[in-house]
Amino acid sequence: MRFVAWISRDRRWPVLEAALKHLRERWPKNQPAGLVWGDARLGNIMFDDDFEVVAVMDWEQPSLGGALNDLAWWLFLSDAMHSTGSGRPHLEGMGTRAETIQLWRDVTGVSTDDLDWYEDFTALKISCLSVSTAAIKGAPMPDHARLARRLNLHLDD
Repeated sequence: MRFVAWISRDRRWPVLEAALKHLRERWPKNQPAGLVWGDARLGNIMFDDDFEVVAVMDWEQPSLGGALNDLAWWLFLSDAMHSTGSGRPHLEGMGTRAETIQLWRDVTGVSTDDLDWYEDFTALKISCLSVSTAAIKGAPMPDHARLARRLNLHLDD
């Protein structure tokens, strides 16, 4: 992933490099084609008065990587921002993880095999974004401990 190389141009990030290596070693067999929105999350959806979706916003990360990327992004950020990952109870009215995956399979007809790989890839992308965001804001750089734990990475340096 070129993002890791770009992030590492001024500073080495062993955890990002190890995560990328880990993902390359486990490349998914299930790679459904399709457009990736790139920031599939509740805050980027506009609803009308009847709660029908009228727009999806924030198209800064589109790709042709396949829709499992968006499902993984949605699940990861739903947990991190709207649920137990952020110390909050599950957001009432939102499907559970299992319900969301099942609904996605029912609506798309696409297998969710290898979804764990796509979620790990999302964790890597979020970690890369945290570096670039911290640099822009002049904030302290992240330690990526969550990514290392998620991928069970053991780093020597």
